[in-house]
Amino acid sequence: MKKLFIALLLVSVLFTTACNTRTSSSKNLDSTASTLHAINQDYVADHENVYYSLGGADPKTFRLLDQDYARDKNTIFYHGRRLSQVDPDSFVVQNEIARDKNSVFFDGMPMDGPDPLSFESLGAATSFYKDKNAVYMLMGQQQILHKVIGANPTTFRVPQDNGLPPDELHYSYEEVKVKN
Repeated sequence: MKKLFIALLLVSVLFTTACNTRTSSSKNLDSTASTLHAINQDYVADHENVYYSLGGADPKTFRLLDQDYARDKNTIFYHGRRLSQVDPDSFVVQNEIARDKNSVFFDGMPMDGPDPLSFESLGAATSFYKDKNAVYMLMGQQQILHKVIGANPTTFRVPQDNGLPPDELHYSYEEVKVKN
């Protein structure tokens, strides 16, 4: 049990280090791992940082998918939180879009509506997306996904300033809800 806990702590260190904007050489990582001490069953610390342990994660198959998502052989994680409404076998992150065979995910939450097979960004520097059925836009300070009502996904073009489409087009917006 102690070996499993130490392995999980090491996975936590690797996950936290990889997610951190600072980089560490393997020598520094080895030094950090040797100075770890358990605070409780969920947290460990060294002389500079506190780390969260992903208890139950398989250290042999654990890997980062991007800066937000990670996985092991059975589970998908979003910022260290286990996702329950996800199919691990079909889950991928491509071009900063997370999806499985059933859903598109934003902030680790499955969205109700977008088609996961055809959902795509309309450009790297835009907050517009589309699928085979609709156009979507991330709006507001919280960056919530909204469906652009009346926009044709085949002909829609991103506005020049990446702002709202021109008023004369009379688009309205409907928030895309998280799946229950």
